[in-house]
Amino acid sequence: MADYDRWKKAVEDTFPFEEGQTIIDKDVVIELLYRSDQNRQIPYHNPGNFPYTRGGSSQLQKPLIMQKVNMRDGEEQVERRVKEMSEADIDCLQLILPCDIWSEEVFEYQHEIEKMIRIFQNTKVQLLMEAGKLQKPIIEKLTSCTNWHEKTQIKGAILVDPLQSLIFKNNNDQQKERYRSLADCIEMSIFPHIRLLQIDTEPYRLLGVNVVMELALAMAVGVEYIEQLRKHDIEPNEVSKKMMFTFSIGSYIGVEIAKLRAFRTLWASVMKEYKADPLAQQAWIEARTARELQVENDPHMSIVKATVSGLAAILGGANHLFIRPNLDEHLARQAALILRDEAFLYFPIDSVGGSYYIEALTEQLAEKSWNLFLDIERQGGIVAAWTGGWLEKHIMGGKI
Repeated sequence: MADYDRWKKAVEDTFPFEEGQTIIDKDVVIELLYRSDQNRQIPYHNPGNFPYTRGGSSQLQKPLIMQKVNMRDGEEQVERRVKEMSEADIDCLQLILPCDIWSEEVFEYQHEIEKMIRIFQNTKVQLLMEAGKLQKPIIEKLTSCTNWHEKTQIKGAILVDPLQSLIFKNNNDQQKERYRSLADCIEMSIFPHIRLLQIDTEPYRLLGVNVVMELALAMAVGVEYIEQLRKHDIEPNEVSKKMMFTFSIGSYIGVEIAKLRAFRTLWASVMKEYKADPLAQQAWIEARTARELQVENDPHMSIVKATVSGLAAILGGANHLFIRPNLDEHLARQAALILRDEAFLYFPIDSVGGSYYIEALTEQLAEKSWNLFLDIERQGGIVAAWTGGWLEKHIMGGKI
């Protein structure tokens, strides 16, 4: 006890915060000193066991490293990049469409995309794409040009996130049609390793929402998609297996690690209520280093900040990692590879597990986010909370 009192005095003398706490925002409080008898009993779960706080597998799994290429660069450039990525042990390449993915203009790129898909078929590099209106044509093309064995081997994501056009563009005109198209894609898709539905929290984060709200929104959007697709006779079990949750990772290392661990716990609890099987209870998480970490005209400072963010993503157990390149794509790629393949941050599994600090913060985020998620559901769900003004007024401070 004397040792603890000495440490406590040193902390109080060094950090003059009231009651020895750091307030990250109004919902997240970090103690400056932790000890076992000051925290609730930390629940112990093995990796690969419900609620998957420590990860979805008891086996080591490398995070998949992703980079991007703009379709404006042309077919030859894409083919060159796919070959380069394959040789550099990069796992995924995201094709960026140079137009609004929900506009009619996107169909101008359909033939070009179909040609580019062939480039990926004979490589180990996965294709990722936010497809919008092109999702169904792309799935149909993949179905027609692959045999049964290829269908079981192809991995990647052809994604849509329909709610973003409603919330950020006030475009509700074709929501029913979009859900029908998405349901058709899930029904027709015999690609077990291709994800079709994205829940991206980055746009909300850019509005300034805190980490608690970010987690609550991810759950609320995920549940909205499940409920909408149930109307088209798609079971929650199947919907969850096609989802990818995309989180922006900032500079508070402990908070970001705890955020990803908390979300796995929360989503497993949501899917358990739907009586989903263990695979559907496991959230597939893509982590992207936050835009705000980029320093204009200083790629070296940007990559230092992004590397710290990438460290948090891997320690938090992200399945995908994208380090934003700012002005130097090569540096971003090497930073990700060093974190994964030289620093071996994914080994051992959940190396931060058992830390009083991380475990207490994970529990705090999970509890507060769950309560906020329930508040949104009491409004009738994310759409009703938004269209009725509750979300803007009570959560986002009128920033939208």
